[in-house]
Amino acid sequence: MKRVVVVLAFALVIAKAVAAARLGLFGDEAFYWQCAQRLDWAYADHPFMTAALVRIGTTLFGDTTFGVRFAFLALGALMPWLLWRLARPLVGEGDGVAAVGIGLVSLGLTFHGVLAIPDTPLQVFTLAALVAAQAAARDGTRRMWLLAGACGALALATHLRAVLLPAAFALFLIATRGGRAQLRTAAPWLGLLVLLPGFLPVLIHNMQLDWEPLRYQGQGRHGEGFSWNGLVEHVLGQIAVTSGLLWFGYLAAFVTAWRRARGGDLAAALAIAFVVTHIGPFLVLSPITDREHTTVLWSAVGFLALVPYVVPALRAFAARGASALRRAVAFALPACAASVVVVAMFELSTNALGIDAFVDPFAGWDETADATRQRLQPAPSGGRPIVVADHYKLGAQLEFYLHDQADVFVLDHPKNREHGRQSQYALWRRGESGLAARAGADALVVWERSETSSKERKLRRRTVLAWFDATTELGELVQQVGDSRRQFKFFAGSRLLAVPKPIATTDLGTDGDEADK
Repeated sequence: MKRVVVVLAFALVIAKAVAAARLGLFGDEAFYWQCAQRLDWAYADHPFMTAALVRIGTTLFGDTTFGVRFAFLALGALMPWLLWRLARPLVGEGDGVAAVGIGLVSLGLTFHGVLAIPDTPLQVFTLAALVAAQAAARDGTRRMWLLAGACGALALATHLRAVLLPAAFALFLIATRGGRAQLRTAAPWLGLLVLLPGFLPVLIHNMQLDWEPLRYQGQGRHGEGFSWNGLVEHVLGQIAVTSGLLWFGYLAAFVTAWRRARGGDLAAALAIAFVVTHIGPFLVLSPITDREHTTVLWSAVGFLALVPYVVPALRAFAARGASALRRAVAFALPACAASVVVVAMFELSTNALGIDAFVDPFAGWDETADATRQRLQPAPSGGRPIVVADHYKLGAQLEFYLHDQADVFVLDHPKNREHGRQSQYALWRRGESGLAARAGADALVVWERSETSSKERKLRRRTVLAWFDATTELGELVQQVGDSRRQFKFFAGSRLLAVPKPIATTDLGTDGDEADK
């Protein structure tokens, strides 16, 4: 078993490295690359850690997709070792090795490291904190609580969702007899003191922006009303995160941990507290959550605490009644999960199966940047030409590919506000306020023709072009990326205005599509 797990771990690292090198960046990754060019305490929707990791990778390997993702790949490679450190003291040597295998075939835990997203460092630092806290739960040592606090501080410096980690510790310490006994010592309080500085980057940044990022996190990610469909979609998403049938193994692991916790097992009690705080809130809020601005991966970290208990739970299930069918089911759950992970990683690294959903978000942006580059004209002053992008995802991709050839500005757009990133471009002076400061200059405008109504497209096109005294269309680029169709139009904008011209809206409801004329 140990040899199989080690081979699987190395194979996954290689597959993720290949995928990291061959896949283009998707919109959020390109935005994090922009953040890495402008290091700060925190950014519109996350603290500094993600940008710092991108900066480390690009310093070592240049502004390439592999460079952007390298540090995340390296952190993700630590997951098997951390899972081993978590599981071995709880379930023993043999089941500890098997637990690492369970983690490796759980898609939500294996996938991280391929992409430059906050979930990877958040998961690694949270798991490290959990390993230390489990040791502290067993013996209450000051050293382990300090280590748990330090890892928790790193998690808080990665994403706001890390507040669930101290919440889990607090629930454990308050709700269990052994935890309350530890609260009467200095050890957990010292751990808290070490953890608290992790809040500082977010606090400093929010004070600079009048708390707008926190308001977005508290309000902008919720839907307009209650819907049971959100709950159903969330549960189905959790099944996907755990590679399908293995979700039932995690459910059995929760029952196993619960029974042990009821019997006085403090380590199991901490695992239950971790699950309640990291999975429970997303489950409860799923009926009112805006699915466009949340992801099922957010609660994947909650399954970490259950990984050690999956194998004992499946063994107990198989032994009950000594049924051949039960043994087959217990074997089938991780076997099917392994198949899902193998297919997913093989497709990400090769695209040999042609599954569009795996590659659509990453494809085509280099072609868009090439089309933009071909239309660039030298700035009269000898400086860099100006590119005006319609929205932040387009602007981030263009700056990644053109960062040393043009100054890219991003216009205000509903996408920017919906993803909480409008304020960031204003802070960088790469939004409309920064663009207005370049009044009188010429620019290349790149506008994405979105799949909205004809009236909305006309209004958006006029809004974009109203920033110039005159514009000339320079052609278009149409991409068919899997099932997705993207269309970009290019305009030469003459004499940028400090204030955009008023927009005529009287004929927006007429037949035809102005964008196609």
